[in-house]
Amino acid sequence: MMDYCFIAGRALLLTLAALSVSTAHAAQALKTYNVDPDQISVSGLSSGGYMAVQMHVAFSASVMGAGVLAAGPYFCAEGNVLYATTRCLNSGASLLPPGEYFQDLTEELSDAGRIDSTAGMAGDRVWLFTGGADDVVATPVVDRLRAFYESFVDAGNIVYLRNQIPDAQHAMITDDYGKPCGFEGGAYINDCDFDAAGALLKHIYGELKPPVEAPPAHLKTFDQSPFSGTDSLGAEGFVYVPSDCESGDAGCRLHVAFHGCRQNRNVIGDEYARHAGYNEWAEANDVVVLYPQTESTAVNQCWDWWGYTDGGVEWNYATRSGLQMAAVRAMI
Repeated sequence: MMDYCFIAGRALLLTLAALSVSTAHAAQALKTYNVDPDQISVSGLSSGGYMAVQMHVAFSASVMGAGVLAAGPYFCAEGNVLYATTRCLNSGASLLPPGEYFQDLTEELSDAGRIDSTAGMAGDRVWLFTGGADDVVATPVVDRLRAFYESFVDAGNIVYLRNQIPDAQHAMITDDYGKPCGFEGGAYINDCDFDAAGALLKHIYGELKPPVEAPPAHLKTFDQSPFSGTDSLGAEGFVYVPSDCESGDAGCRLHVAFHGCRQNRNVIGDEYARHAGYNEWAEANDVVVLYPQTESTAVNQCWDWWGYTDGGVEWNYATRSGLQMAAVRAMI
């Protein structure tokens, strides 16, 4: 992941771009699923963690929870790649501005109407994680994310696992899949005998049924091109659709899971979508899981959390009108 990149009651018909893969493995047309608009959440690792925070903050009126591994506060980079590669990662956490700097910036964007009201986060549920051996995103950076959320979210709704797994490197942390816990690299999915996807989903949604087998065919490709508006998004993404959600027999939830840098379809295929740990919980609990994908032309295949898609529109990338932000919002 390089040293600088890492990574409105009730139910209604929610359109997701999704259908099964054809024999030629081409992405298919749109299909509708019965999704409760009050049960939409996000999560992500590294650059995907920063993207999850951006989606949660910018669309707080419709996103009710977030799970974040190895990422810092909203607007950490302020559209500046130098900030992104220093103070928001491992080498320059001491350079982060003091006090409630990022909270104040967020309120300014909210007051300007560029993101939803920050009041929309108050009752949301937030789950945060930093690994004890993560040498890409320093613990103090994630500490600042917790402090950021504490300014907007009810304290009892925040869970922060801070270095509770001493040997956990910079990776998606799983119970039984991937490289050894302390390994950095590969697909950035590590077996640390801990189910991070399950933990964050249980915190966001409350009591859940135990995970069950996730039939491989339930992970489908979908055509991202009608939504993209930017060449930094791939032509295809993934979506996991549980049996009862496919049939329409259940009112389902929606969770958007963002991969990190060097974890997109171009680099590791469907490994993140298939093995990050979400699908087994999704199958048991009627959660549609959307896995949007960046394109190989995206910087290090990272999500934009420092402004590389702005095209001269200052600070656009982290707001509702950001190209990647608007694209993912259109998917849901």
